[in-house]
Amino acid sequence: MATKNSVISGEAWFAWITKPSTMFKPEGEWIINVANLDAKNKKLAEAEGLNVRNGHDKIPGHYVKLTQSTTDFNGAPRLVEVVDADRNPFSRDKLIGNGSKVNVSYRPSKYMSRQTGEEATKGWLNKVQVVDLIEYIPEDTTFDVVPGGYVSEAEEIPFAS
Repeated sequence: MATKNSVISGEAWFAWITKPSTMFKPEGEWIINVANLDAKNKKLAEAEGLNVRNGHDKIPGHYVKLTQSTTDFNGAPRLVEVVDADRNPFSRDKLIGNGSKVNVSYRPSKYMSRQTGEEATKGWLNKVQVVDLIEYIPEDTTFDVVPGGYVSEAEEIPFAS
């Protein structure tokens, strides 16, 4: 019997859903931590057997980690659908910053843990709706700004006609 999808609401923390994370898997994976779960969403996650973790210095409140591979079983690319509050497609050029309010569709799937030999549940990430965006803009901190230093002027690049 197929497991139905569920929706959990909270805050996105360390979301890799517009660009895949290659931190632990060279082929990449889609990841989102849904944090600061309220009582209703925490109860839903626990009832479905998800590992509800306690927050720490980097992720606030109770949270669940949902993931999805970047390819299907045939090796074809798999994207996680991301939409805005009006269900319009979300730009893959934007990065979802910590604290953004999200609704996340996932499929709970039971399996036997190799580590413990006990039944566990994985949350497979399906879709994300961004309700309130806090855009993450990476800051280049390689160099400090040097006041009074050389500043290049933008050159006009001619296009071939």
